[in-house]
Amino acid sequence: MDANVTVVTAQKVRKKRISYKQEIMMLRKLPKAQRLIVALKFVGVVLVAIGIEGIITHNWALAVAGFASGLVTSVVPIKVSIAACLACSGPLEKGQAICPRCGVPQL
Repeated sequence: MDANVTVVTAQKVRKKRISYKQEIMMLRKLPKAQRLIVALKFVGVVLVAIGIEGIITHNWALAVAGFASGLVTSVVPIKVSIAACLACSGPLEKGQAICPRCGVPQL
């Protein structure tokens, strides 16, 4: 090997599983904008289900309204940039998906 070449090795950070209570606490720590986005995603799924029910019952007004409003809420952007880990409040770099300090994946 050449004397000027350095070998770089990557270390894999283990993903930790979090409990239900920790997940609820993470949702409570979310900024208000991201909490609203999570709620809108849930509402979008419910509205699409209402649209499917409208197709099954041949109520076309319900089907069109459910699908249209469900699709509109589904195109809301998912990610709001946060500079801190939601579990341990440790600093995160831009685009980092897993906290280097605690190993918890970010939403």
